[in-house]
Amino acid sequence: MRAGVFILCVLAAASGAAKGASREAANNVREGLGRYTAGDYIGAAQAFDAALEAEPGEPRILFDRGCAGLAAGDFDAAVRFFDQAALTSDRKSTRLNSSHTVISYAVFCLKK
Repeated sequence: MRAGVFILCVLAAASGAAKGASREAANNVREGLGRYTAGDYIGAAQAFDAALEAEPGEPRILFDRGCAGLAAGDFDAAVRFFDQAALTSDRKSTRLNSSHTVISYAVFCLKK
């Protein structure tokens, strides 16, 4: 399961996880992805939290935070962050929003 979540996070990063974000947020996203790759899912979540402080509501960072929560086994946080990402008003992220919604629903189903 973690391998699948990692692939999703890498795809989000490749699509510009912090594109247009502040330098601070971008640095924190890079740190989070590095920690995630190393298997430090809690550290990754903390780095993504820091990125969200710099760029609140950024859907791609919310998605990465959801991936970290999912990999750490914190399904409630994963659903919460995926849902927040899906509810963004950024019309340019419509395809990303659809992915978040599907993933959030899948996590919800896994919790049962």
